[in-house]
Order: sequence, then structure tokens, then C-alpha cells
Amino acid sequence: MVSATIFSYQGKSSCFFRNANSNDVTINFQNTMYTIPAWSVTILPDCSTEVYNTARVNTQTSIMVKKDNQADESKEPFVLKWQWRPEHYFEHIKKNGFVDGSEGLNHISLCNATVGLANYGANFDMVPVGISSGPVRLIAKQRLDNLRKFGKTKYILEDISMELDHSKWTYKVGLHGEEELKLQEPYFSQHQKWSQGPVPTNRMFVWYKTTFKAPIGSDPVAVDLMGLGKGHAWINGHSIGRYWPSYLAGEDGCSSECDYRGSYSDSKCLTNCGKPSQRWYHVPRSFLRDDENKLILFEEAGGNPFNVKFQTVTVGKACANAYEGNTLELSCQGGSAISEIKFASFGLPEGACGSFRTGSCESSNALSIIQKECLGKERCSLDVSEKSLGPTGCKATNRLAVEVTC
Repeated sequence: MVSATIFSYQGKSSCFFRNANSNDVTINFQNTMYTIPAWSVTILPDCSTEVYNTARVNTQTSIMVKKDNQADESKEPFVLKWQWRPEHYFEHIKKNGFVDGSEGLNHISLCNATVGLANYGANFDMVPVGISSGPVRLIAKQRLDNLRKFGKTKYILEDISMELDHSKWTYKVGLHGEEELKLQEPYFSQHQKWSQGPVPTNRMFVWYKTTFKAPIGSDPVAVDLMGLGKGHAWINGHSIGRYWPSYLAGEDGCSSECDYRGSYSDSKCLTNCGKPSQRWYHVPRSFLRDDENKLILFEEAGGNPFNVKFQTVTVGKACANAYEGNTLELSCQGGSAISEIKFASFGLPEGACGSFRTGSCESSNALSIIQKECLGKERCSLDVSEKSLGPTGCKATNRLAVEVTC
């Protein structure tokens, strides 16, 4: 479907063209021809001059790369030395576990973690959660009878259960290590006893602690928590949030190609199938010290801290598209310079970032002009026009596509 919307006020008008089809469409509007790319909106502030189209974005796309922390040259690369200690409730549950044949008063302890709300909307606070939404049962085997046949005895067993949903429950909010011992705080943490090893893995309700040096430079810092289960992380006492890298997306539905055009579907352009929704967590440099830094984890689901490492994030390569009549700016970051022009074509280039290819026509001078203008610089600015980049001989609107390495 193609539509034109006109807004008028005090004798002035602005227009919006919408093309909801899967193909480009050319329309005649007020005796002027306009080509509207598929699945896009064109903005004309004066109902005559096109100033923006959502499919013709003139900007840079940065492909980020991660570099491992080499700040501490005395250690093996990426290796962190860990200490640990159990969470109080884990030991409490072990000591008060079930014993077959026990008599008298027995206790059962349950640990509950809440991530978000159970529901939303009106009266969501009335939705029963926790023990009340059970069931919680004690189940045992009871021998009802036995049969003796051909000199052998066969026992008949039946499950019997005791409902605990409506028993008298008491509760305590918070973790012993967080609220009482304040293990996440560097000052309080150093006054507590931590075990040097062996460090347990795949254990629930355990605290981990390590030290590291801040990565050199000014690039953003991230910590890779792949291998952990679910829990909470602190840097020098500052929370960097809860983590859950063990929760994986579905295995199916991802495709190497992405096309949003046409009717909407939540199955379009899926990525990272079979992978966690997040494994890298941002560490603000304002949280870091010049000397020693502390990372403390509370792992509640069971994981392996030996895969954790700190990295910096920087621009590895940059791709850009710009239509004629615009100015295109390319840039690296963190003091890096443009070291290579991997692709440059001004005309009708095809493909996408990482797979650009020359179209049916192009300027023969564009590549050398861009190399002269951008190589060795942290940033450069390009006037996208035949006057600056050379004639193309194309009959359609020219476009510049560039891919550079930082």
C-alpha cells in the first residue's frame, strides 16, 4: 500500500509518503516523480523537497570488536585468580536436610529468587506467588501388602504425601552474605574469611572474589560472564547488574539474511539462536581504580568463574551508506586510525556491510579519492556528489558505499 499524507497550517504544508509494499514504488505527486523504497517513509517539509527517507539512512555502521585485557603482564593472559565462600543459607539447608526415619519436629528450608513480577495489569498484586501457589508436598513410599508366589515375596508400594502449602511458614528476606556480611563491599569483604581453593564450580549459592587491573586506554570496558549460571556482579562495590548467561534463546529460526519488508512477523531477522541474550556486561570506567580492582559475584544457579575475563570494546571496521547530496562522515574511536579502505563504490553498489559489491555503474575515481581523503586519519568527511567523487554514468540516484578497517 502506498499513501501520501499532507499536513497544512497557516498556508504551509508538509508531506509524508508511505510505501508498505515489498518493492520500490515510483509515484507522480503534484507533477513530480518520486521513488519510495520498499517499506519506508519519505519526509518532504515543503511537499516538494525530499529531506529524509527511512530506507536511505546516511550514516555509519560500526562493527565492534573485543580485545582482551593485557594490563597485567605478570599473569597469564585472561586468567583471574579466584577466592570463594558459601552463602549462609546453603549450609543451613544442608544441615537441616531430610533424614530417613526421623521422628519429632522437622524443618524444611526453601530458597526463593525473584526476577521481575509474576504478572502485570490490574490487580497484579493479588496474584498468588511463592508457597501459596505451590504445591509443596512431602512424598514417601508405603508398603500396602505383599504376595508370596512360587517361594518369592512381592511387595506392593503406594505413594503417600503430606501437603505443606498451608502449613505455618516463616520467611527472611535477603542474603546473609549481602545484607549482613556485606561481601559485595570491598571494605567489609576484606575483613571476611575467603577460601583460597580449590574453587568449586557448578555449585549453587556461592560467592566468588577476584582482583584485576583496569584495561589500558580509554575504550569502553566489558566483562565476559560466559560460563556462569545466574546471579549478581559488583565492581569495587558498584553493582553492574544481575546476570543470567545460562538462559539460552531457542535453537531454530535464525537466518543469515534479514529483510523486514512486508507484513510484520516476530520470526523475522532472528539472531543469536541457541545463545544467551547477554554475556558481556558494561563496566563504567568511573567504577575502576588505577591500581587494584575487585570483582565479586554471587552465583545462585551454579556456574564456572574460570571463563570470566575483562575486555575492551572498539571499532574493528566501519561501513557506511550515503545517497548523493549528503555528507558522509567516517570515524574510528579510541585514537585508532583508518588503516584500509576495503571497499568503496559510488554509483549503484549492491549488498550489505561485509558483502558490498559493485553494481552496474560506478565512478572510476571514487576509491582513490576516498583513500587519499581518509587513510591514516581517525575521522574523515566525504561530500557525496559527482563533483567530488567523479561521474558515474548511472541513470538512477547515486549512492556511496564504503567499508573501512580501523
